Amino acid sequence: MSEKSKDYMREQEAQVEKEQEQKDRDYKKEYEQAVAENQELKEQLLRKAAEFDNFRKRVQAEKEEIHDITIAHIIEKILPFLDELDLVIEKSREEQDFQSLLQGVEMVQKNVFKILTGLGLKPMDSVGEPFDPEKHHAMMQQEADDAEPDTVVNELKKGYMVNDRVVRHAEVIVSK
Repeated sequence: MSEKSKDYMREQEAQVEKEQEQKDRDYKKEYEQAVAENQELKEQLLRKAAEFDNFRKRVQAEKEEIHDITIAHIIEKILPFLDELDLVIEKSREEQDFQSLLQGVEMVQKNVFKILTGLGLKPMDSVGEPFDPEKHHAMMQQEADDAEPDTVVNELKKGYMVNDRVVRHAEVIVSK
């Protein structure tokens, strides 16, 4: 090989080496950028996770506060009935009068029902209706000549709903 060929080969090798060094620098720069971006994304993820955890804790605290306020509101509504019952008991002891006791208890019942209906409570009418497991709890079955099968023929305990949601199933007797 001639000297000229060797020089040309050296130049080509130097050129390839220079290009490789440039590629290596470019790869290193891209790698460093990717590492920095990865670190930034990790930090963002940690911040979002912390924000979500704080949000979750705040919502839980708000739920607990709403629960406490609701309980206090219900107790506030019930306390007058305790006062009325105390008065009925006291009067009944003094007068030894069953009729007064009965009237007092009926008055308390009427007032409790008035407050509960004001909160959205609605009694369910079950007798004569087809048995519905979403609303009724069958306590037993009995023969009934005047009713279709699977019809509620007697109500042992009244069922109630609030805003179309059953809060207590009616306990019923169902025809066979």
